[in-house]
Amino acid sequence: MQLSLGEYVEAGDDFMVRWRYHGFGGSSGGWYAQVDEVDISGGLSFLVVEPGSGDVAPGETDSVDVRVDAGELPSGTYEGALALSTNDPTQPLASVPLAVDVAASLTAHPGGEDLTRAPPGETVQVPVRIDRPAELSDASVSSYEFALAYPDSLVTATGVATEGSLSESGVDVSLGGADDDTPGRVSVSGNATGDGAIGFAEGASTLVFVEMQATGDALGEGALSFSGFQLDGGDEPVRRASSSVRVTPLYGDATLNAEVSSLDANQVLRSLVGEVELSDVAQTSVEVSGNGSVWAFDAALIFEKLLGEIDCFPVDEGCSGGGASALAGAQQEGAVGTLAWGESQRASGAGSDSGSDSGDKGTPTARDASFTRVPLKLEDTSGPVRALQFTVELDQRKVALENVESRLPDDWQVAHHVTDGGELKVAMAGRTPLETGPVAAVTLRWKQRPSAPTGSAGGAAPAGSQQVALAGEAALNEAAPQALERTTVRVVPDEFSLDGNYPNPFRQSTKIAVSLPSDADVTLEVYDALGRRVLRRERTMAAGAGRPFEVGGASLASGVYFYRVTAEAEDGGEHSQTGKMILVR
Repeated sequence: MQLSLGEYVEAGDDFMVRWRYHGFGGSSGGWYAQVDEVDISGGLSFLVVEPGSGDVAPGETDSVDVRVDAGELPSGTYEGALALSTNDPTQPLASVPLAVDVAASLTAHPGGEDLTRAPPGETVQVPVRIDRPAELSDASVSSYEFALAYPDSLVTATGVATEGSLSESGVDVSLGGADDDTPGRVSVSGNATGDGAIGFAEGASTLVFVEMQATGDALGEGALSFSGFQLDGGDEPVRRASSSVRVTPLYGDATLNAEVSSLDANQVLRSLVGEVELSDVAQTSVEVSGNGSVWAFDAALIFEKLLGEIDCFPVDEGCSGGGASALAGAQQEGAVGTLAWGESQRASGAGSDSGSDSGDKGTPTARDASFTRVPLKLEDTSGPVRALQFTVELDQRKVALENVESRLPDDWQVAHHVTDGGELKVAMAGRTPLETGPVAAVTLRWKQRPSAPTGSAGGAAPAGSQQVALAGEAALNEAAPQALERTTVRVVPDEFSLDGNYPNPFRQSTKIAVSLPSDADVTLEVYDALGRRVLRRERTMAAGAGRPFEVGGASLASGVYFYRVTAEAEDGGEHSQTGKMILVR
């Protein structure tokens, strides 16, 4: 009888077995048996048996190779049994006892006593250590050769280093071998020069260092193990141990160059506006506030870390000093304010610019009706505002972005970009908290010049196309986004102009267009050929190209008419121009 007890006991345990029987007529009974020194078959990973099956003719014999791999076994005696299952009816199960004595030997370890860690892009030295137990009175070799397997999705072997190791002097070390064609595997060999030898002291000694660079393609942990290790060509026994390497983010490093600088904060801002794309590893590295998403506030924390205002980032599990967590919490939730549009004004072009900028572009000097600047201001602030980001939808049929001018402290950086779909994205961050006041100005270029007379060869746009609505959303620090109140921006000409009437001549009606540099009270007067006034209308109009006057011909006779448009501005200035139109029946 064979019992399977593997899930109940371990090798070496003592246990009791209760036997029960049931007889005819309902009789029953039982007894207990003591089982000493349980031997559980199978699971001896250090044994390799070949072949695993076969046929043996009656009267014949066959041999089975049993190999022992003690490379990762501590010294000691290991006992087991080789169980043979056969179709012999007299002995279906044969057991061959095995005993293996593993003598004290050197042990090779890849890596140090602690887990080898590396941020993306950084090169670390992985020590290859040799441990000599006290049972070995002396151990020295003249050569070594090993193949080290590593997770090539995380790290790449780039070289060897000998300074501070047993191979520093008197040993020729080379990198490379047959295993180097296999991804995730590197071979290293060393030979003592002359009559020299490489001696191992009791305890741990570093034989050589393997240099590995974190690829930056992934984060995580992988195994380091020896696929082969020989001392003196295999004459000196050596056991093989294994360890791990872990690639962890260097928080704040957007460029994955193993350093944190203001460039990394700028990369965060540029990624938010869509100008550059960060890899998954880079995004994990710059999400330093610990809220799970990348915001302009993360760039602000990077600035503060560089300037020494915080000692670590809130996302770092070991961060408990420097007030980082308290600072992040206060600025994430405590910042209150509103981003609002200011009054638009004429501006000059500063050259097309849809990229990033780290300062003020300067104030335009020559104003042009083809450009309109719309300021943005921060209102009702409460709490430190160190980061701001907003998006605005642009009607690309009517306007294009000329530039974005910052109105920020010198230690702030700004990035902006217009997507293919016409969305303007702006992100800004810095060390100095913002107060109520202007933060930026958006200059728009009108795609149709507004000052061209209606019906002329240039063809001005109808009045409705000389205005555009701006709307979007904004966020302070890492607070929830808020709506950026909608505003209507109109073309603002540099002087009063009567843009004529269209159509001209006309049959039923015609429209008279006017462009104003500022808000004004506007009066339209129409006269016939004899100088008699036949129509008078008044209207208050906002700056720009407003809704035109419409004149109907139903109550007028065919002929030539003259009209005069007078504008009285709020500052007291008055402008007047005349035109001629023809009504044809």
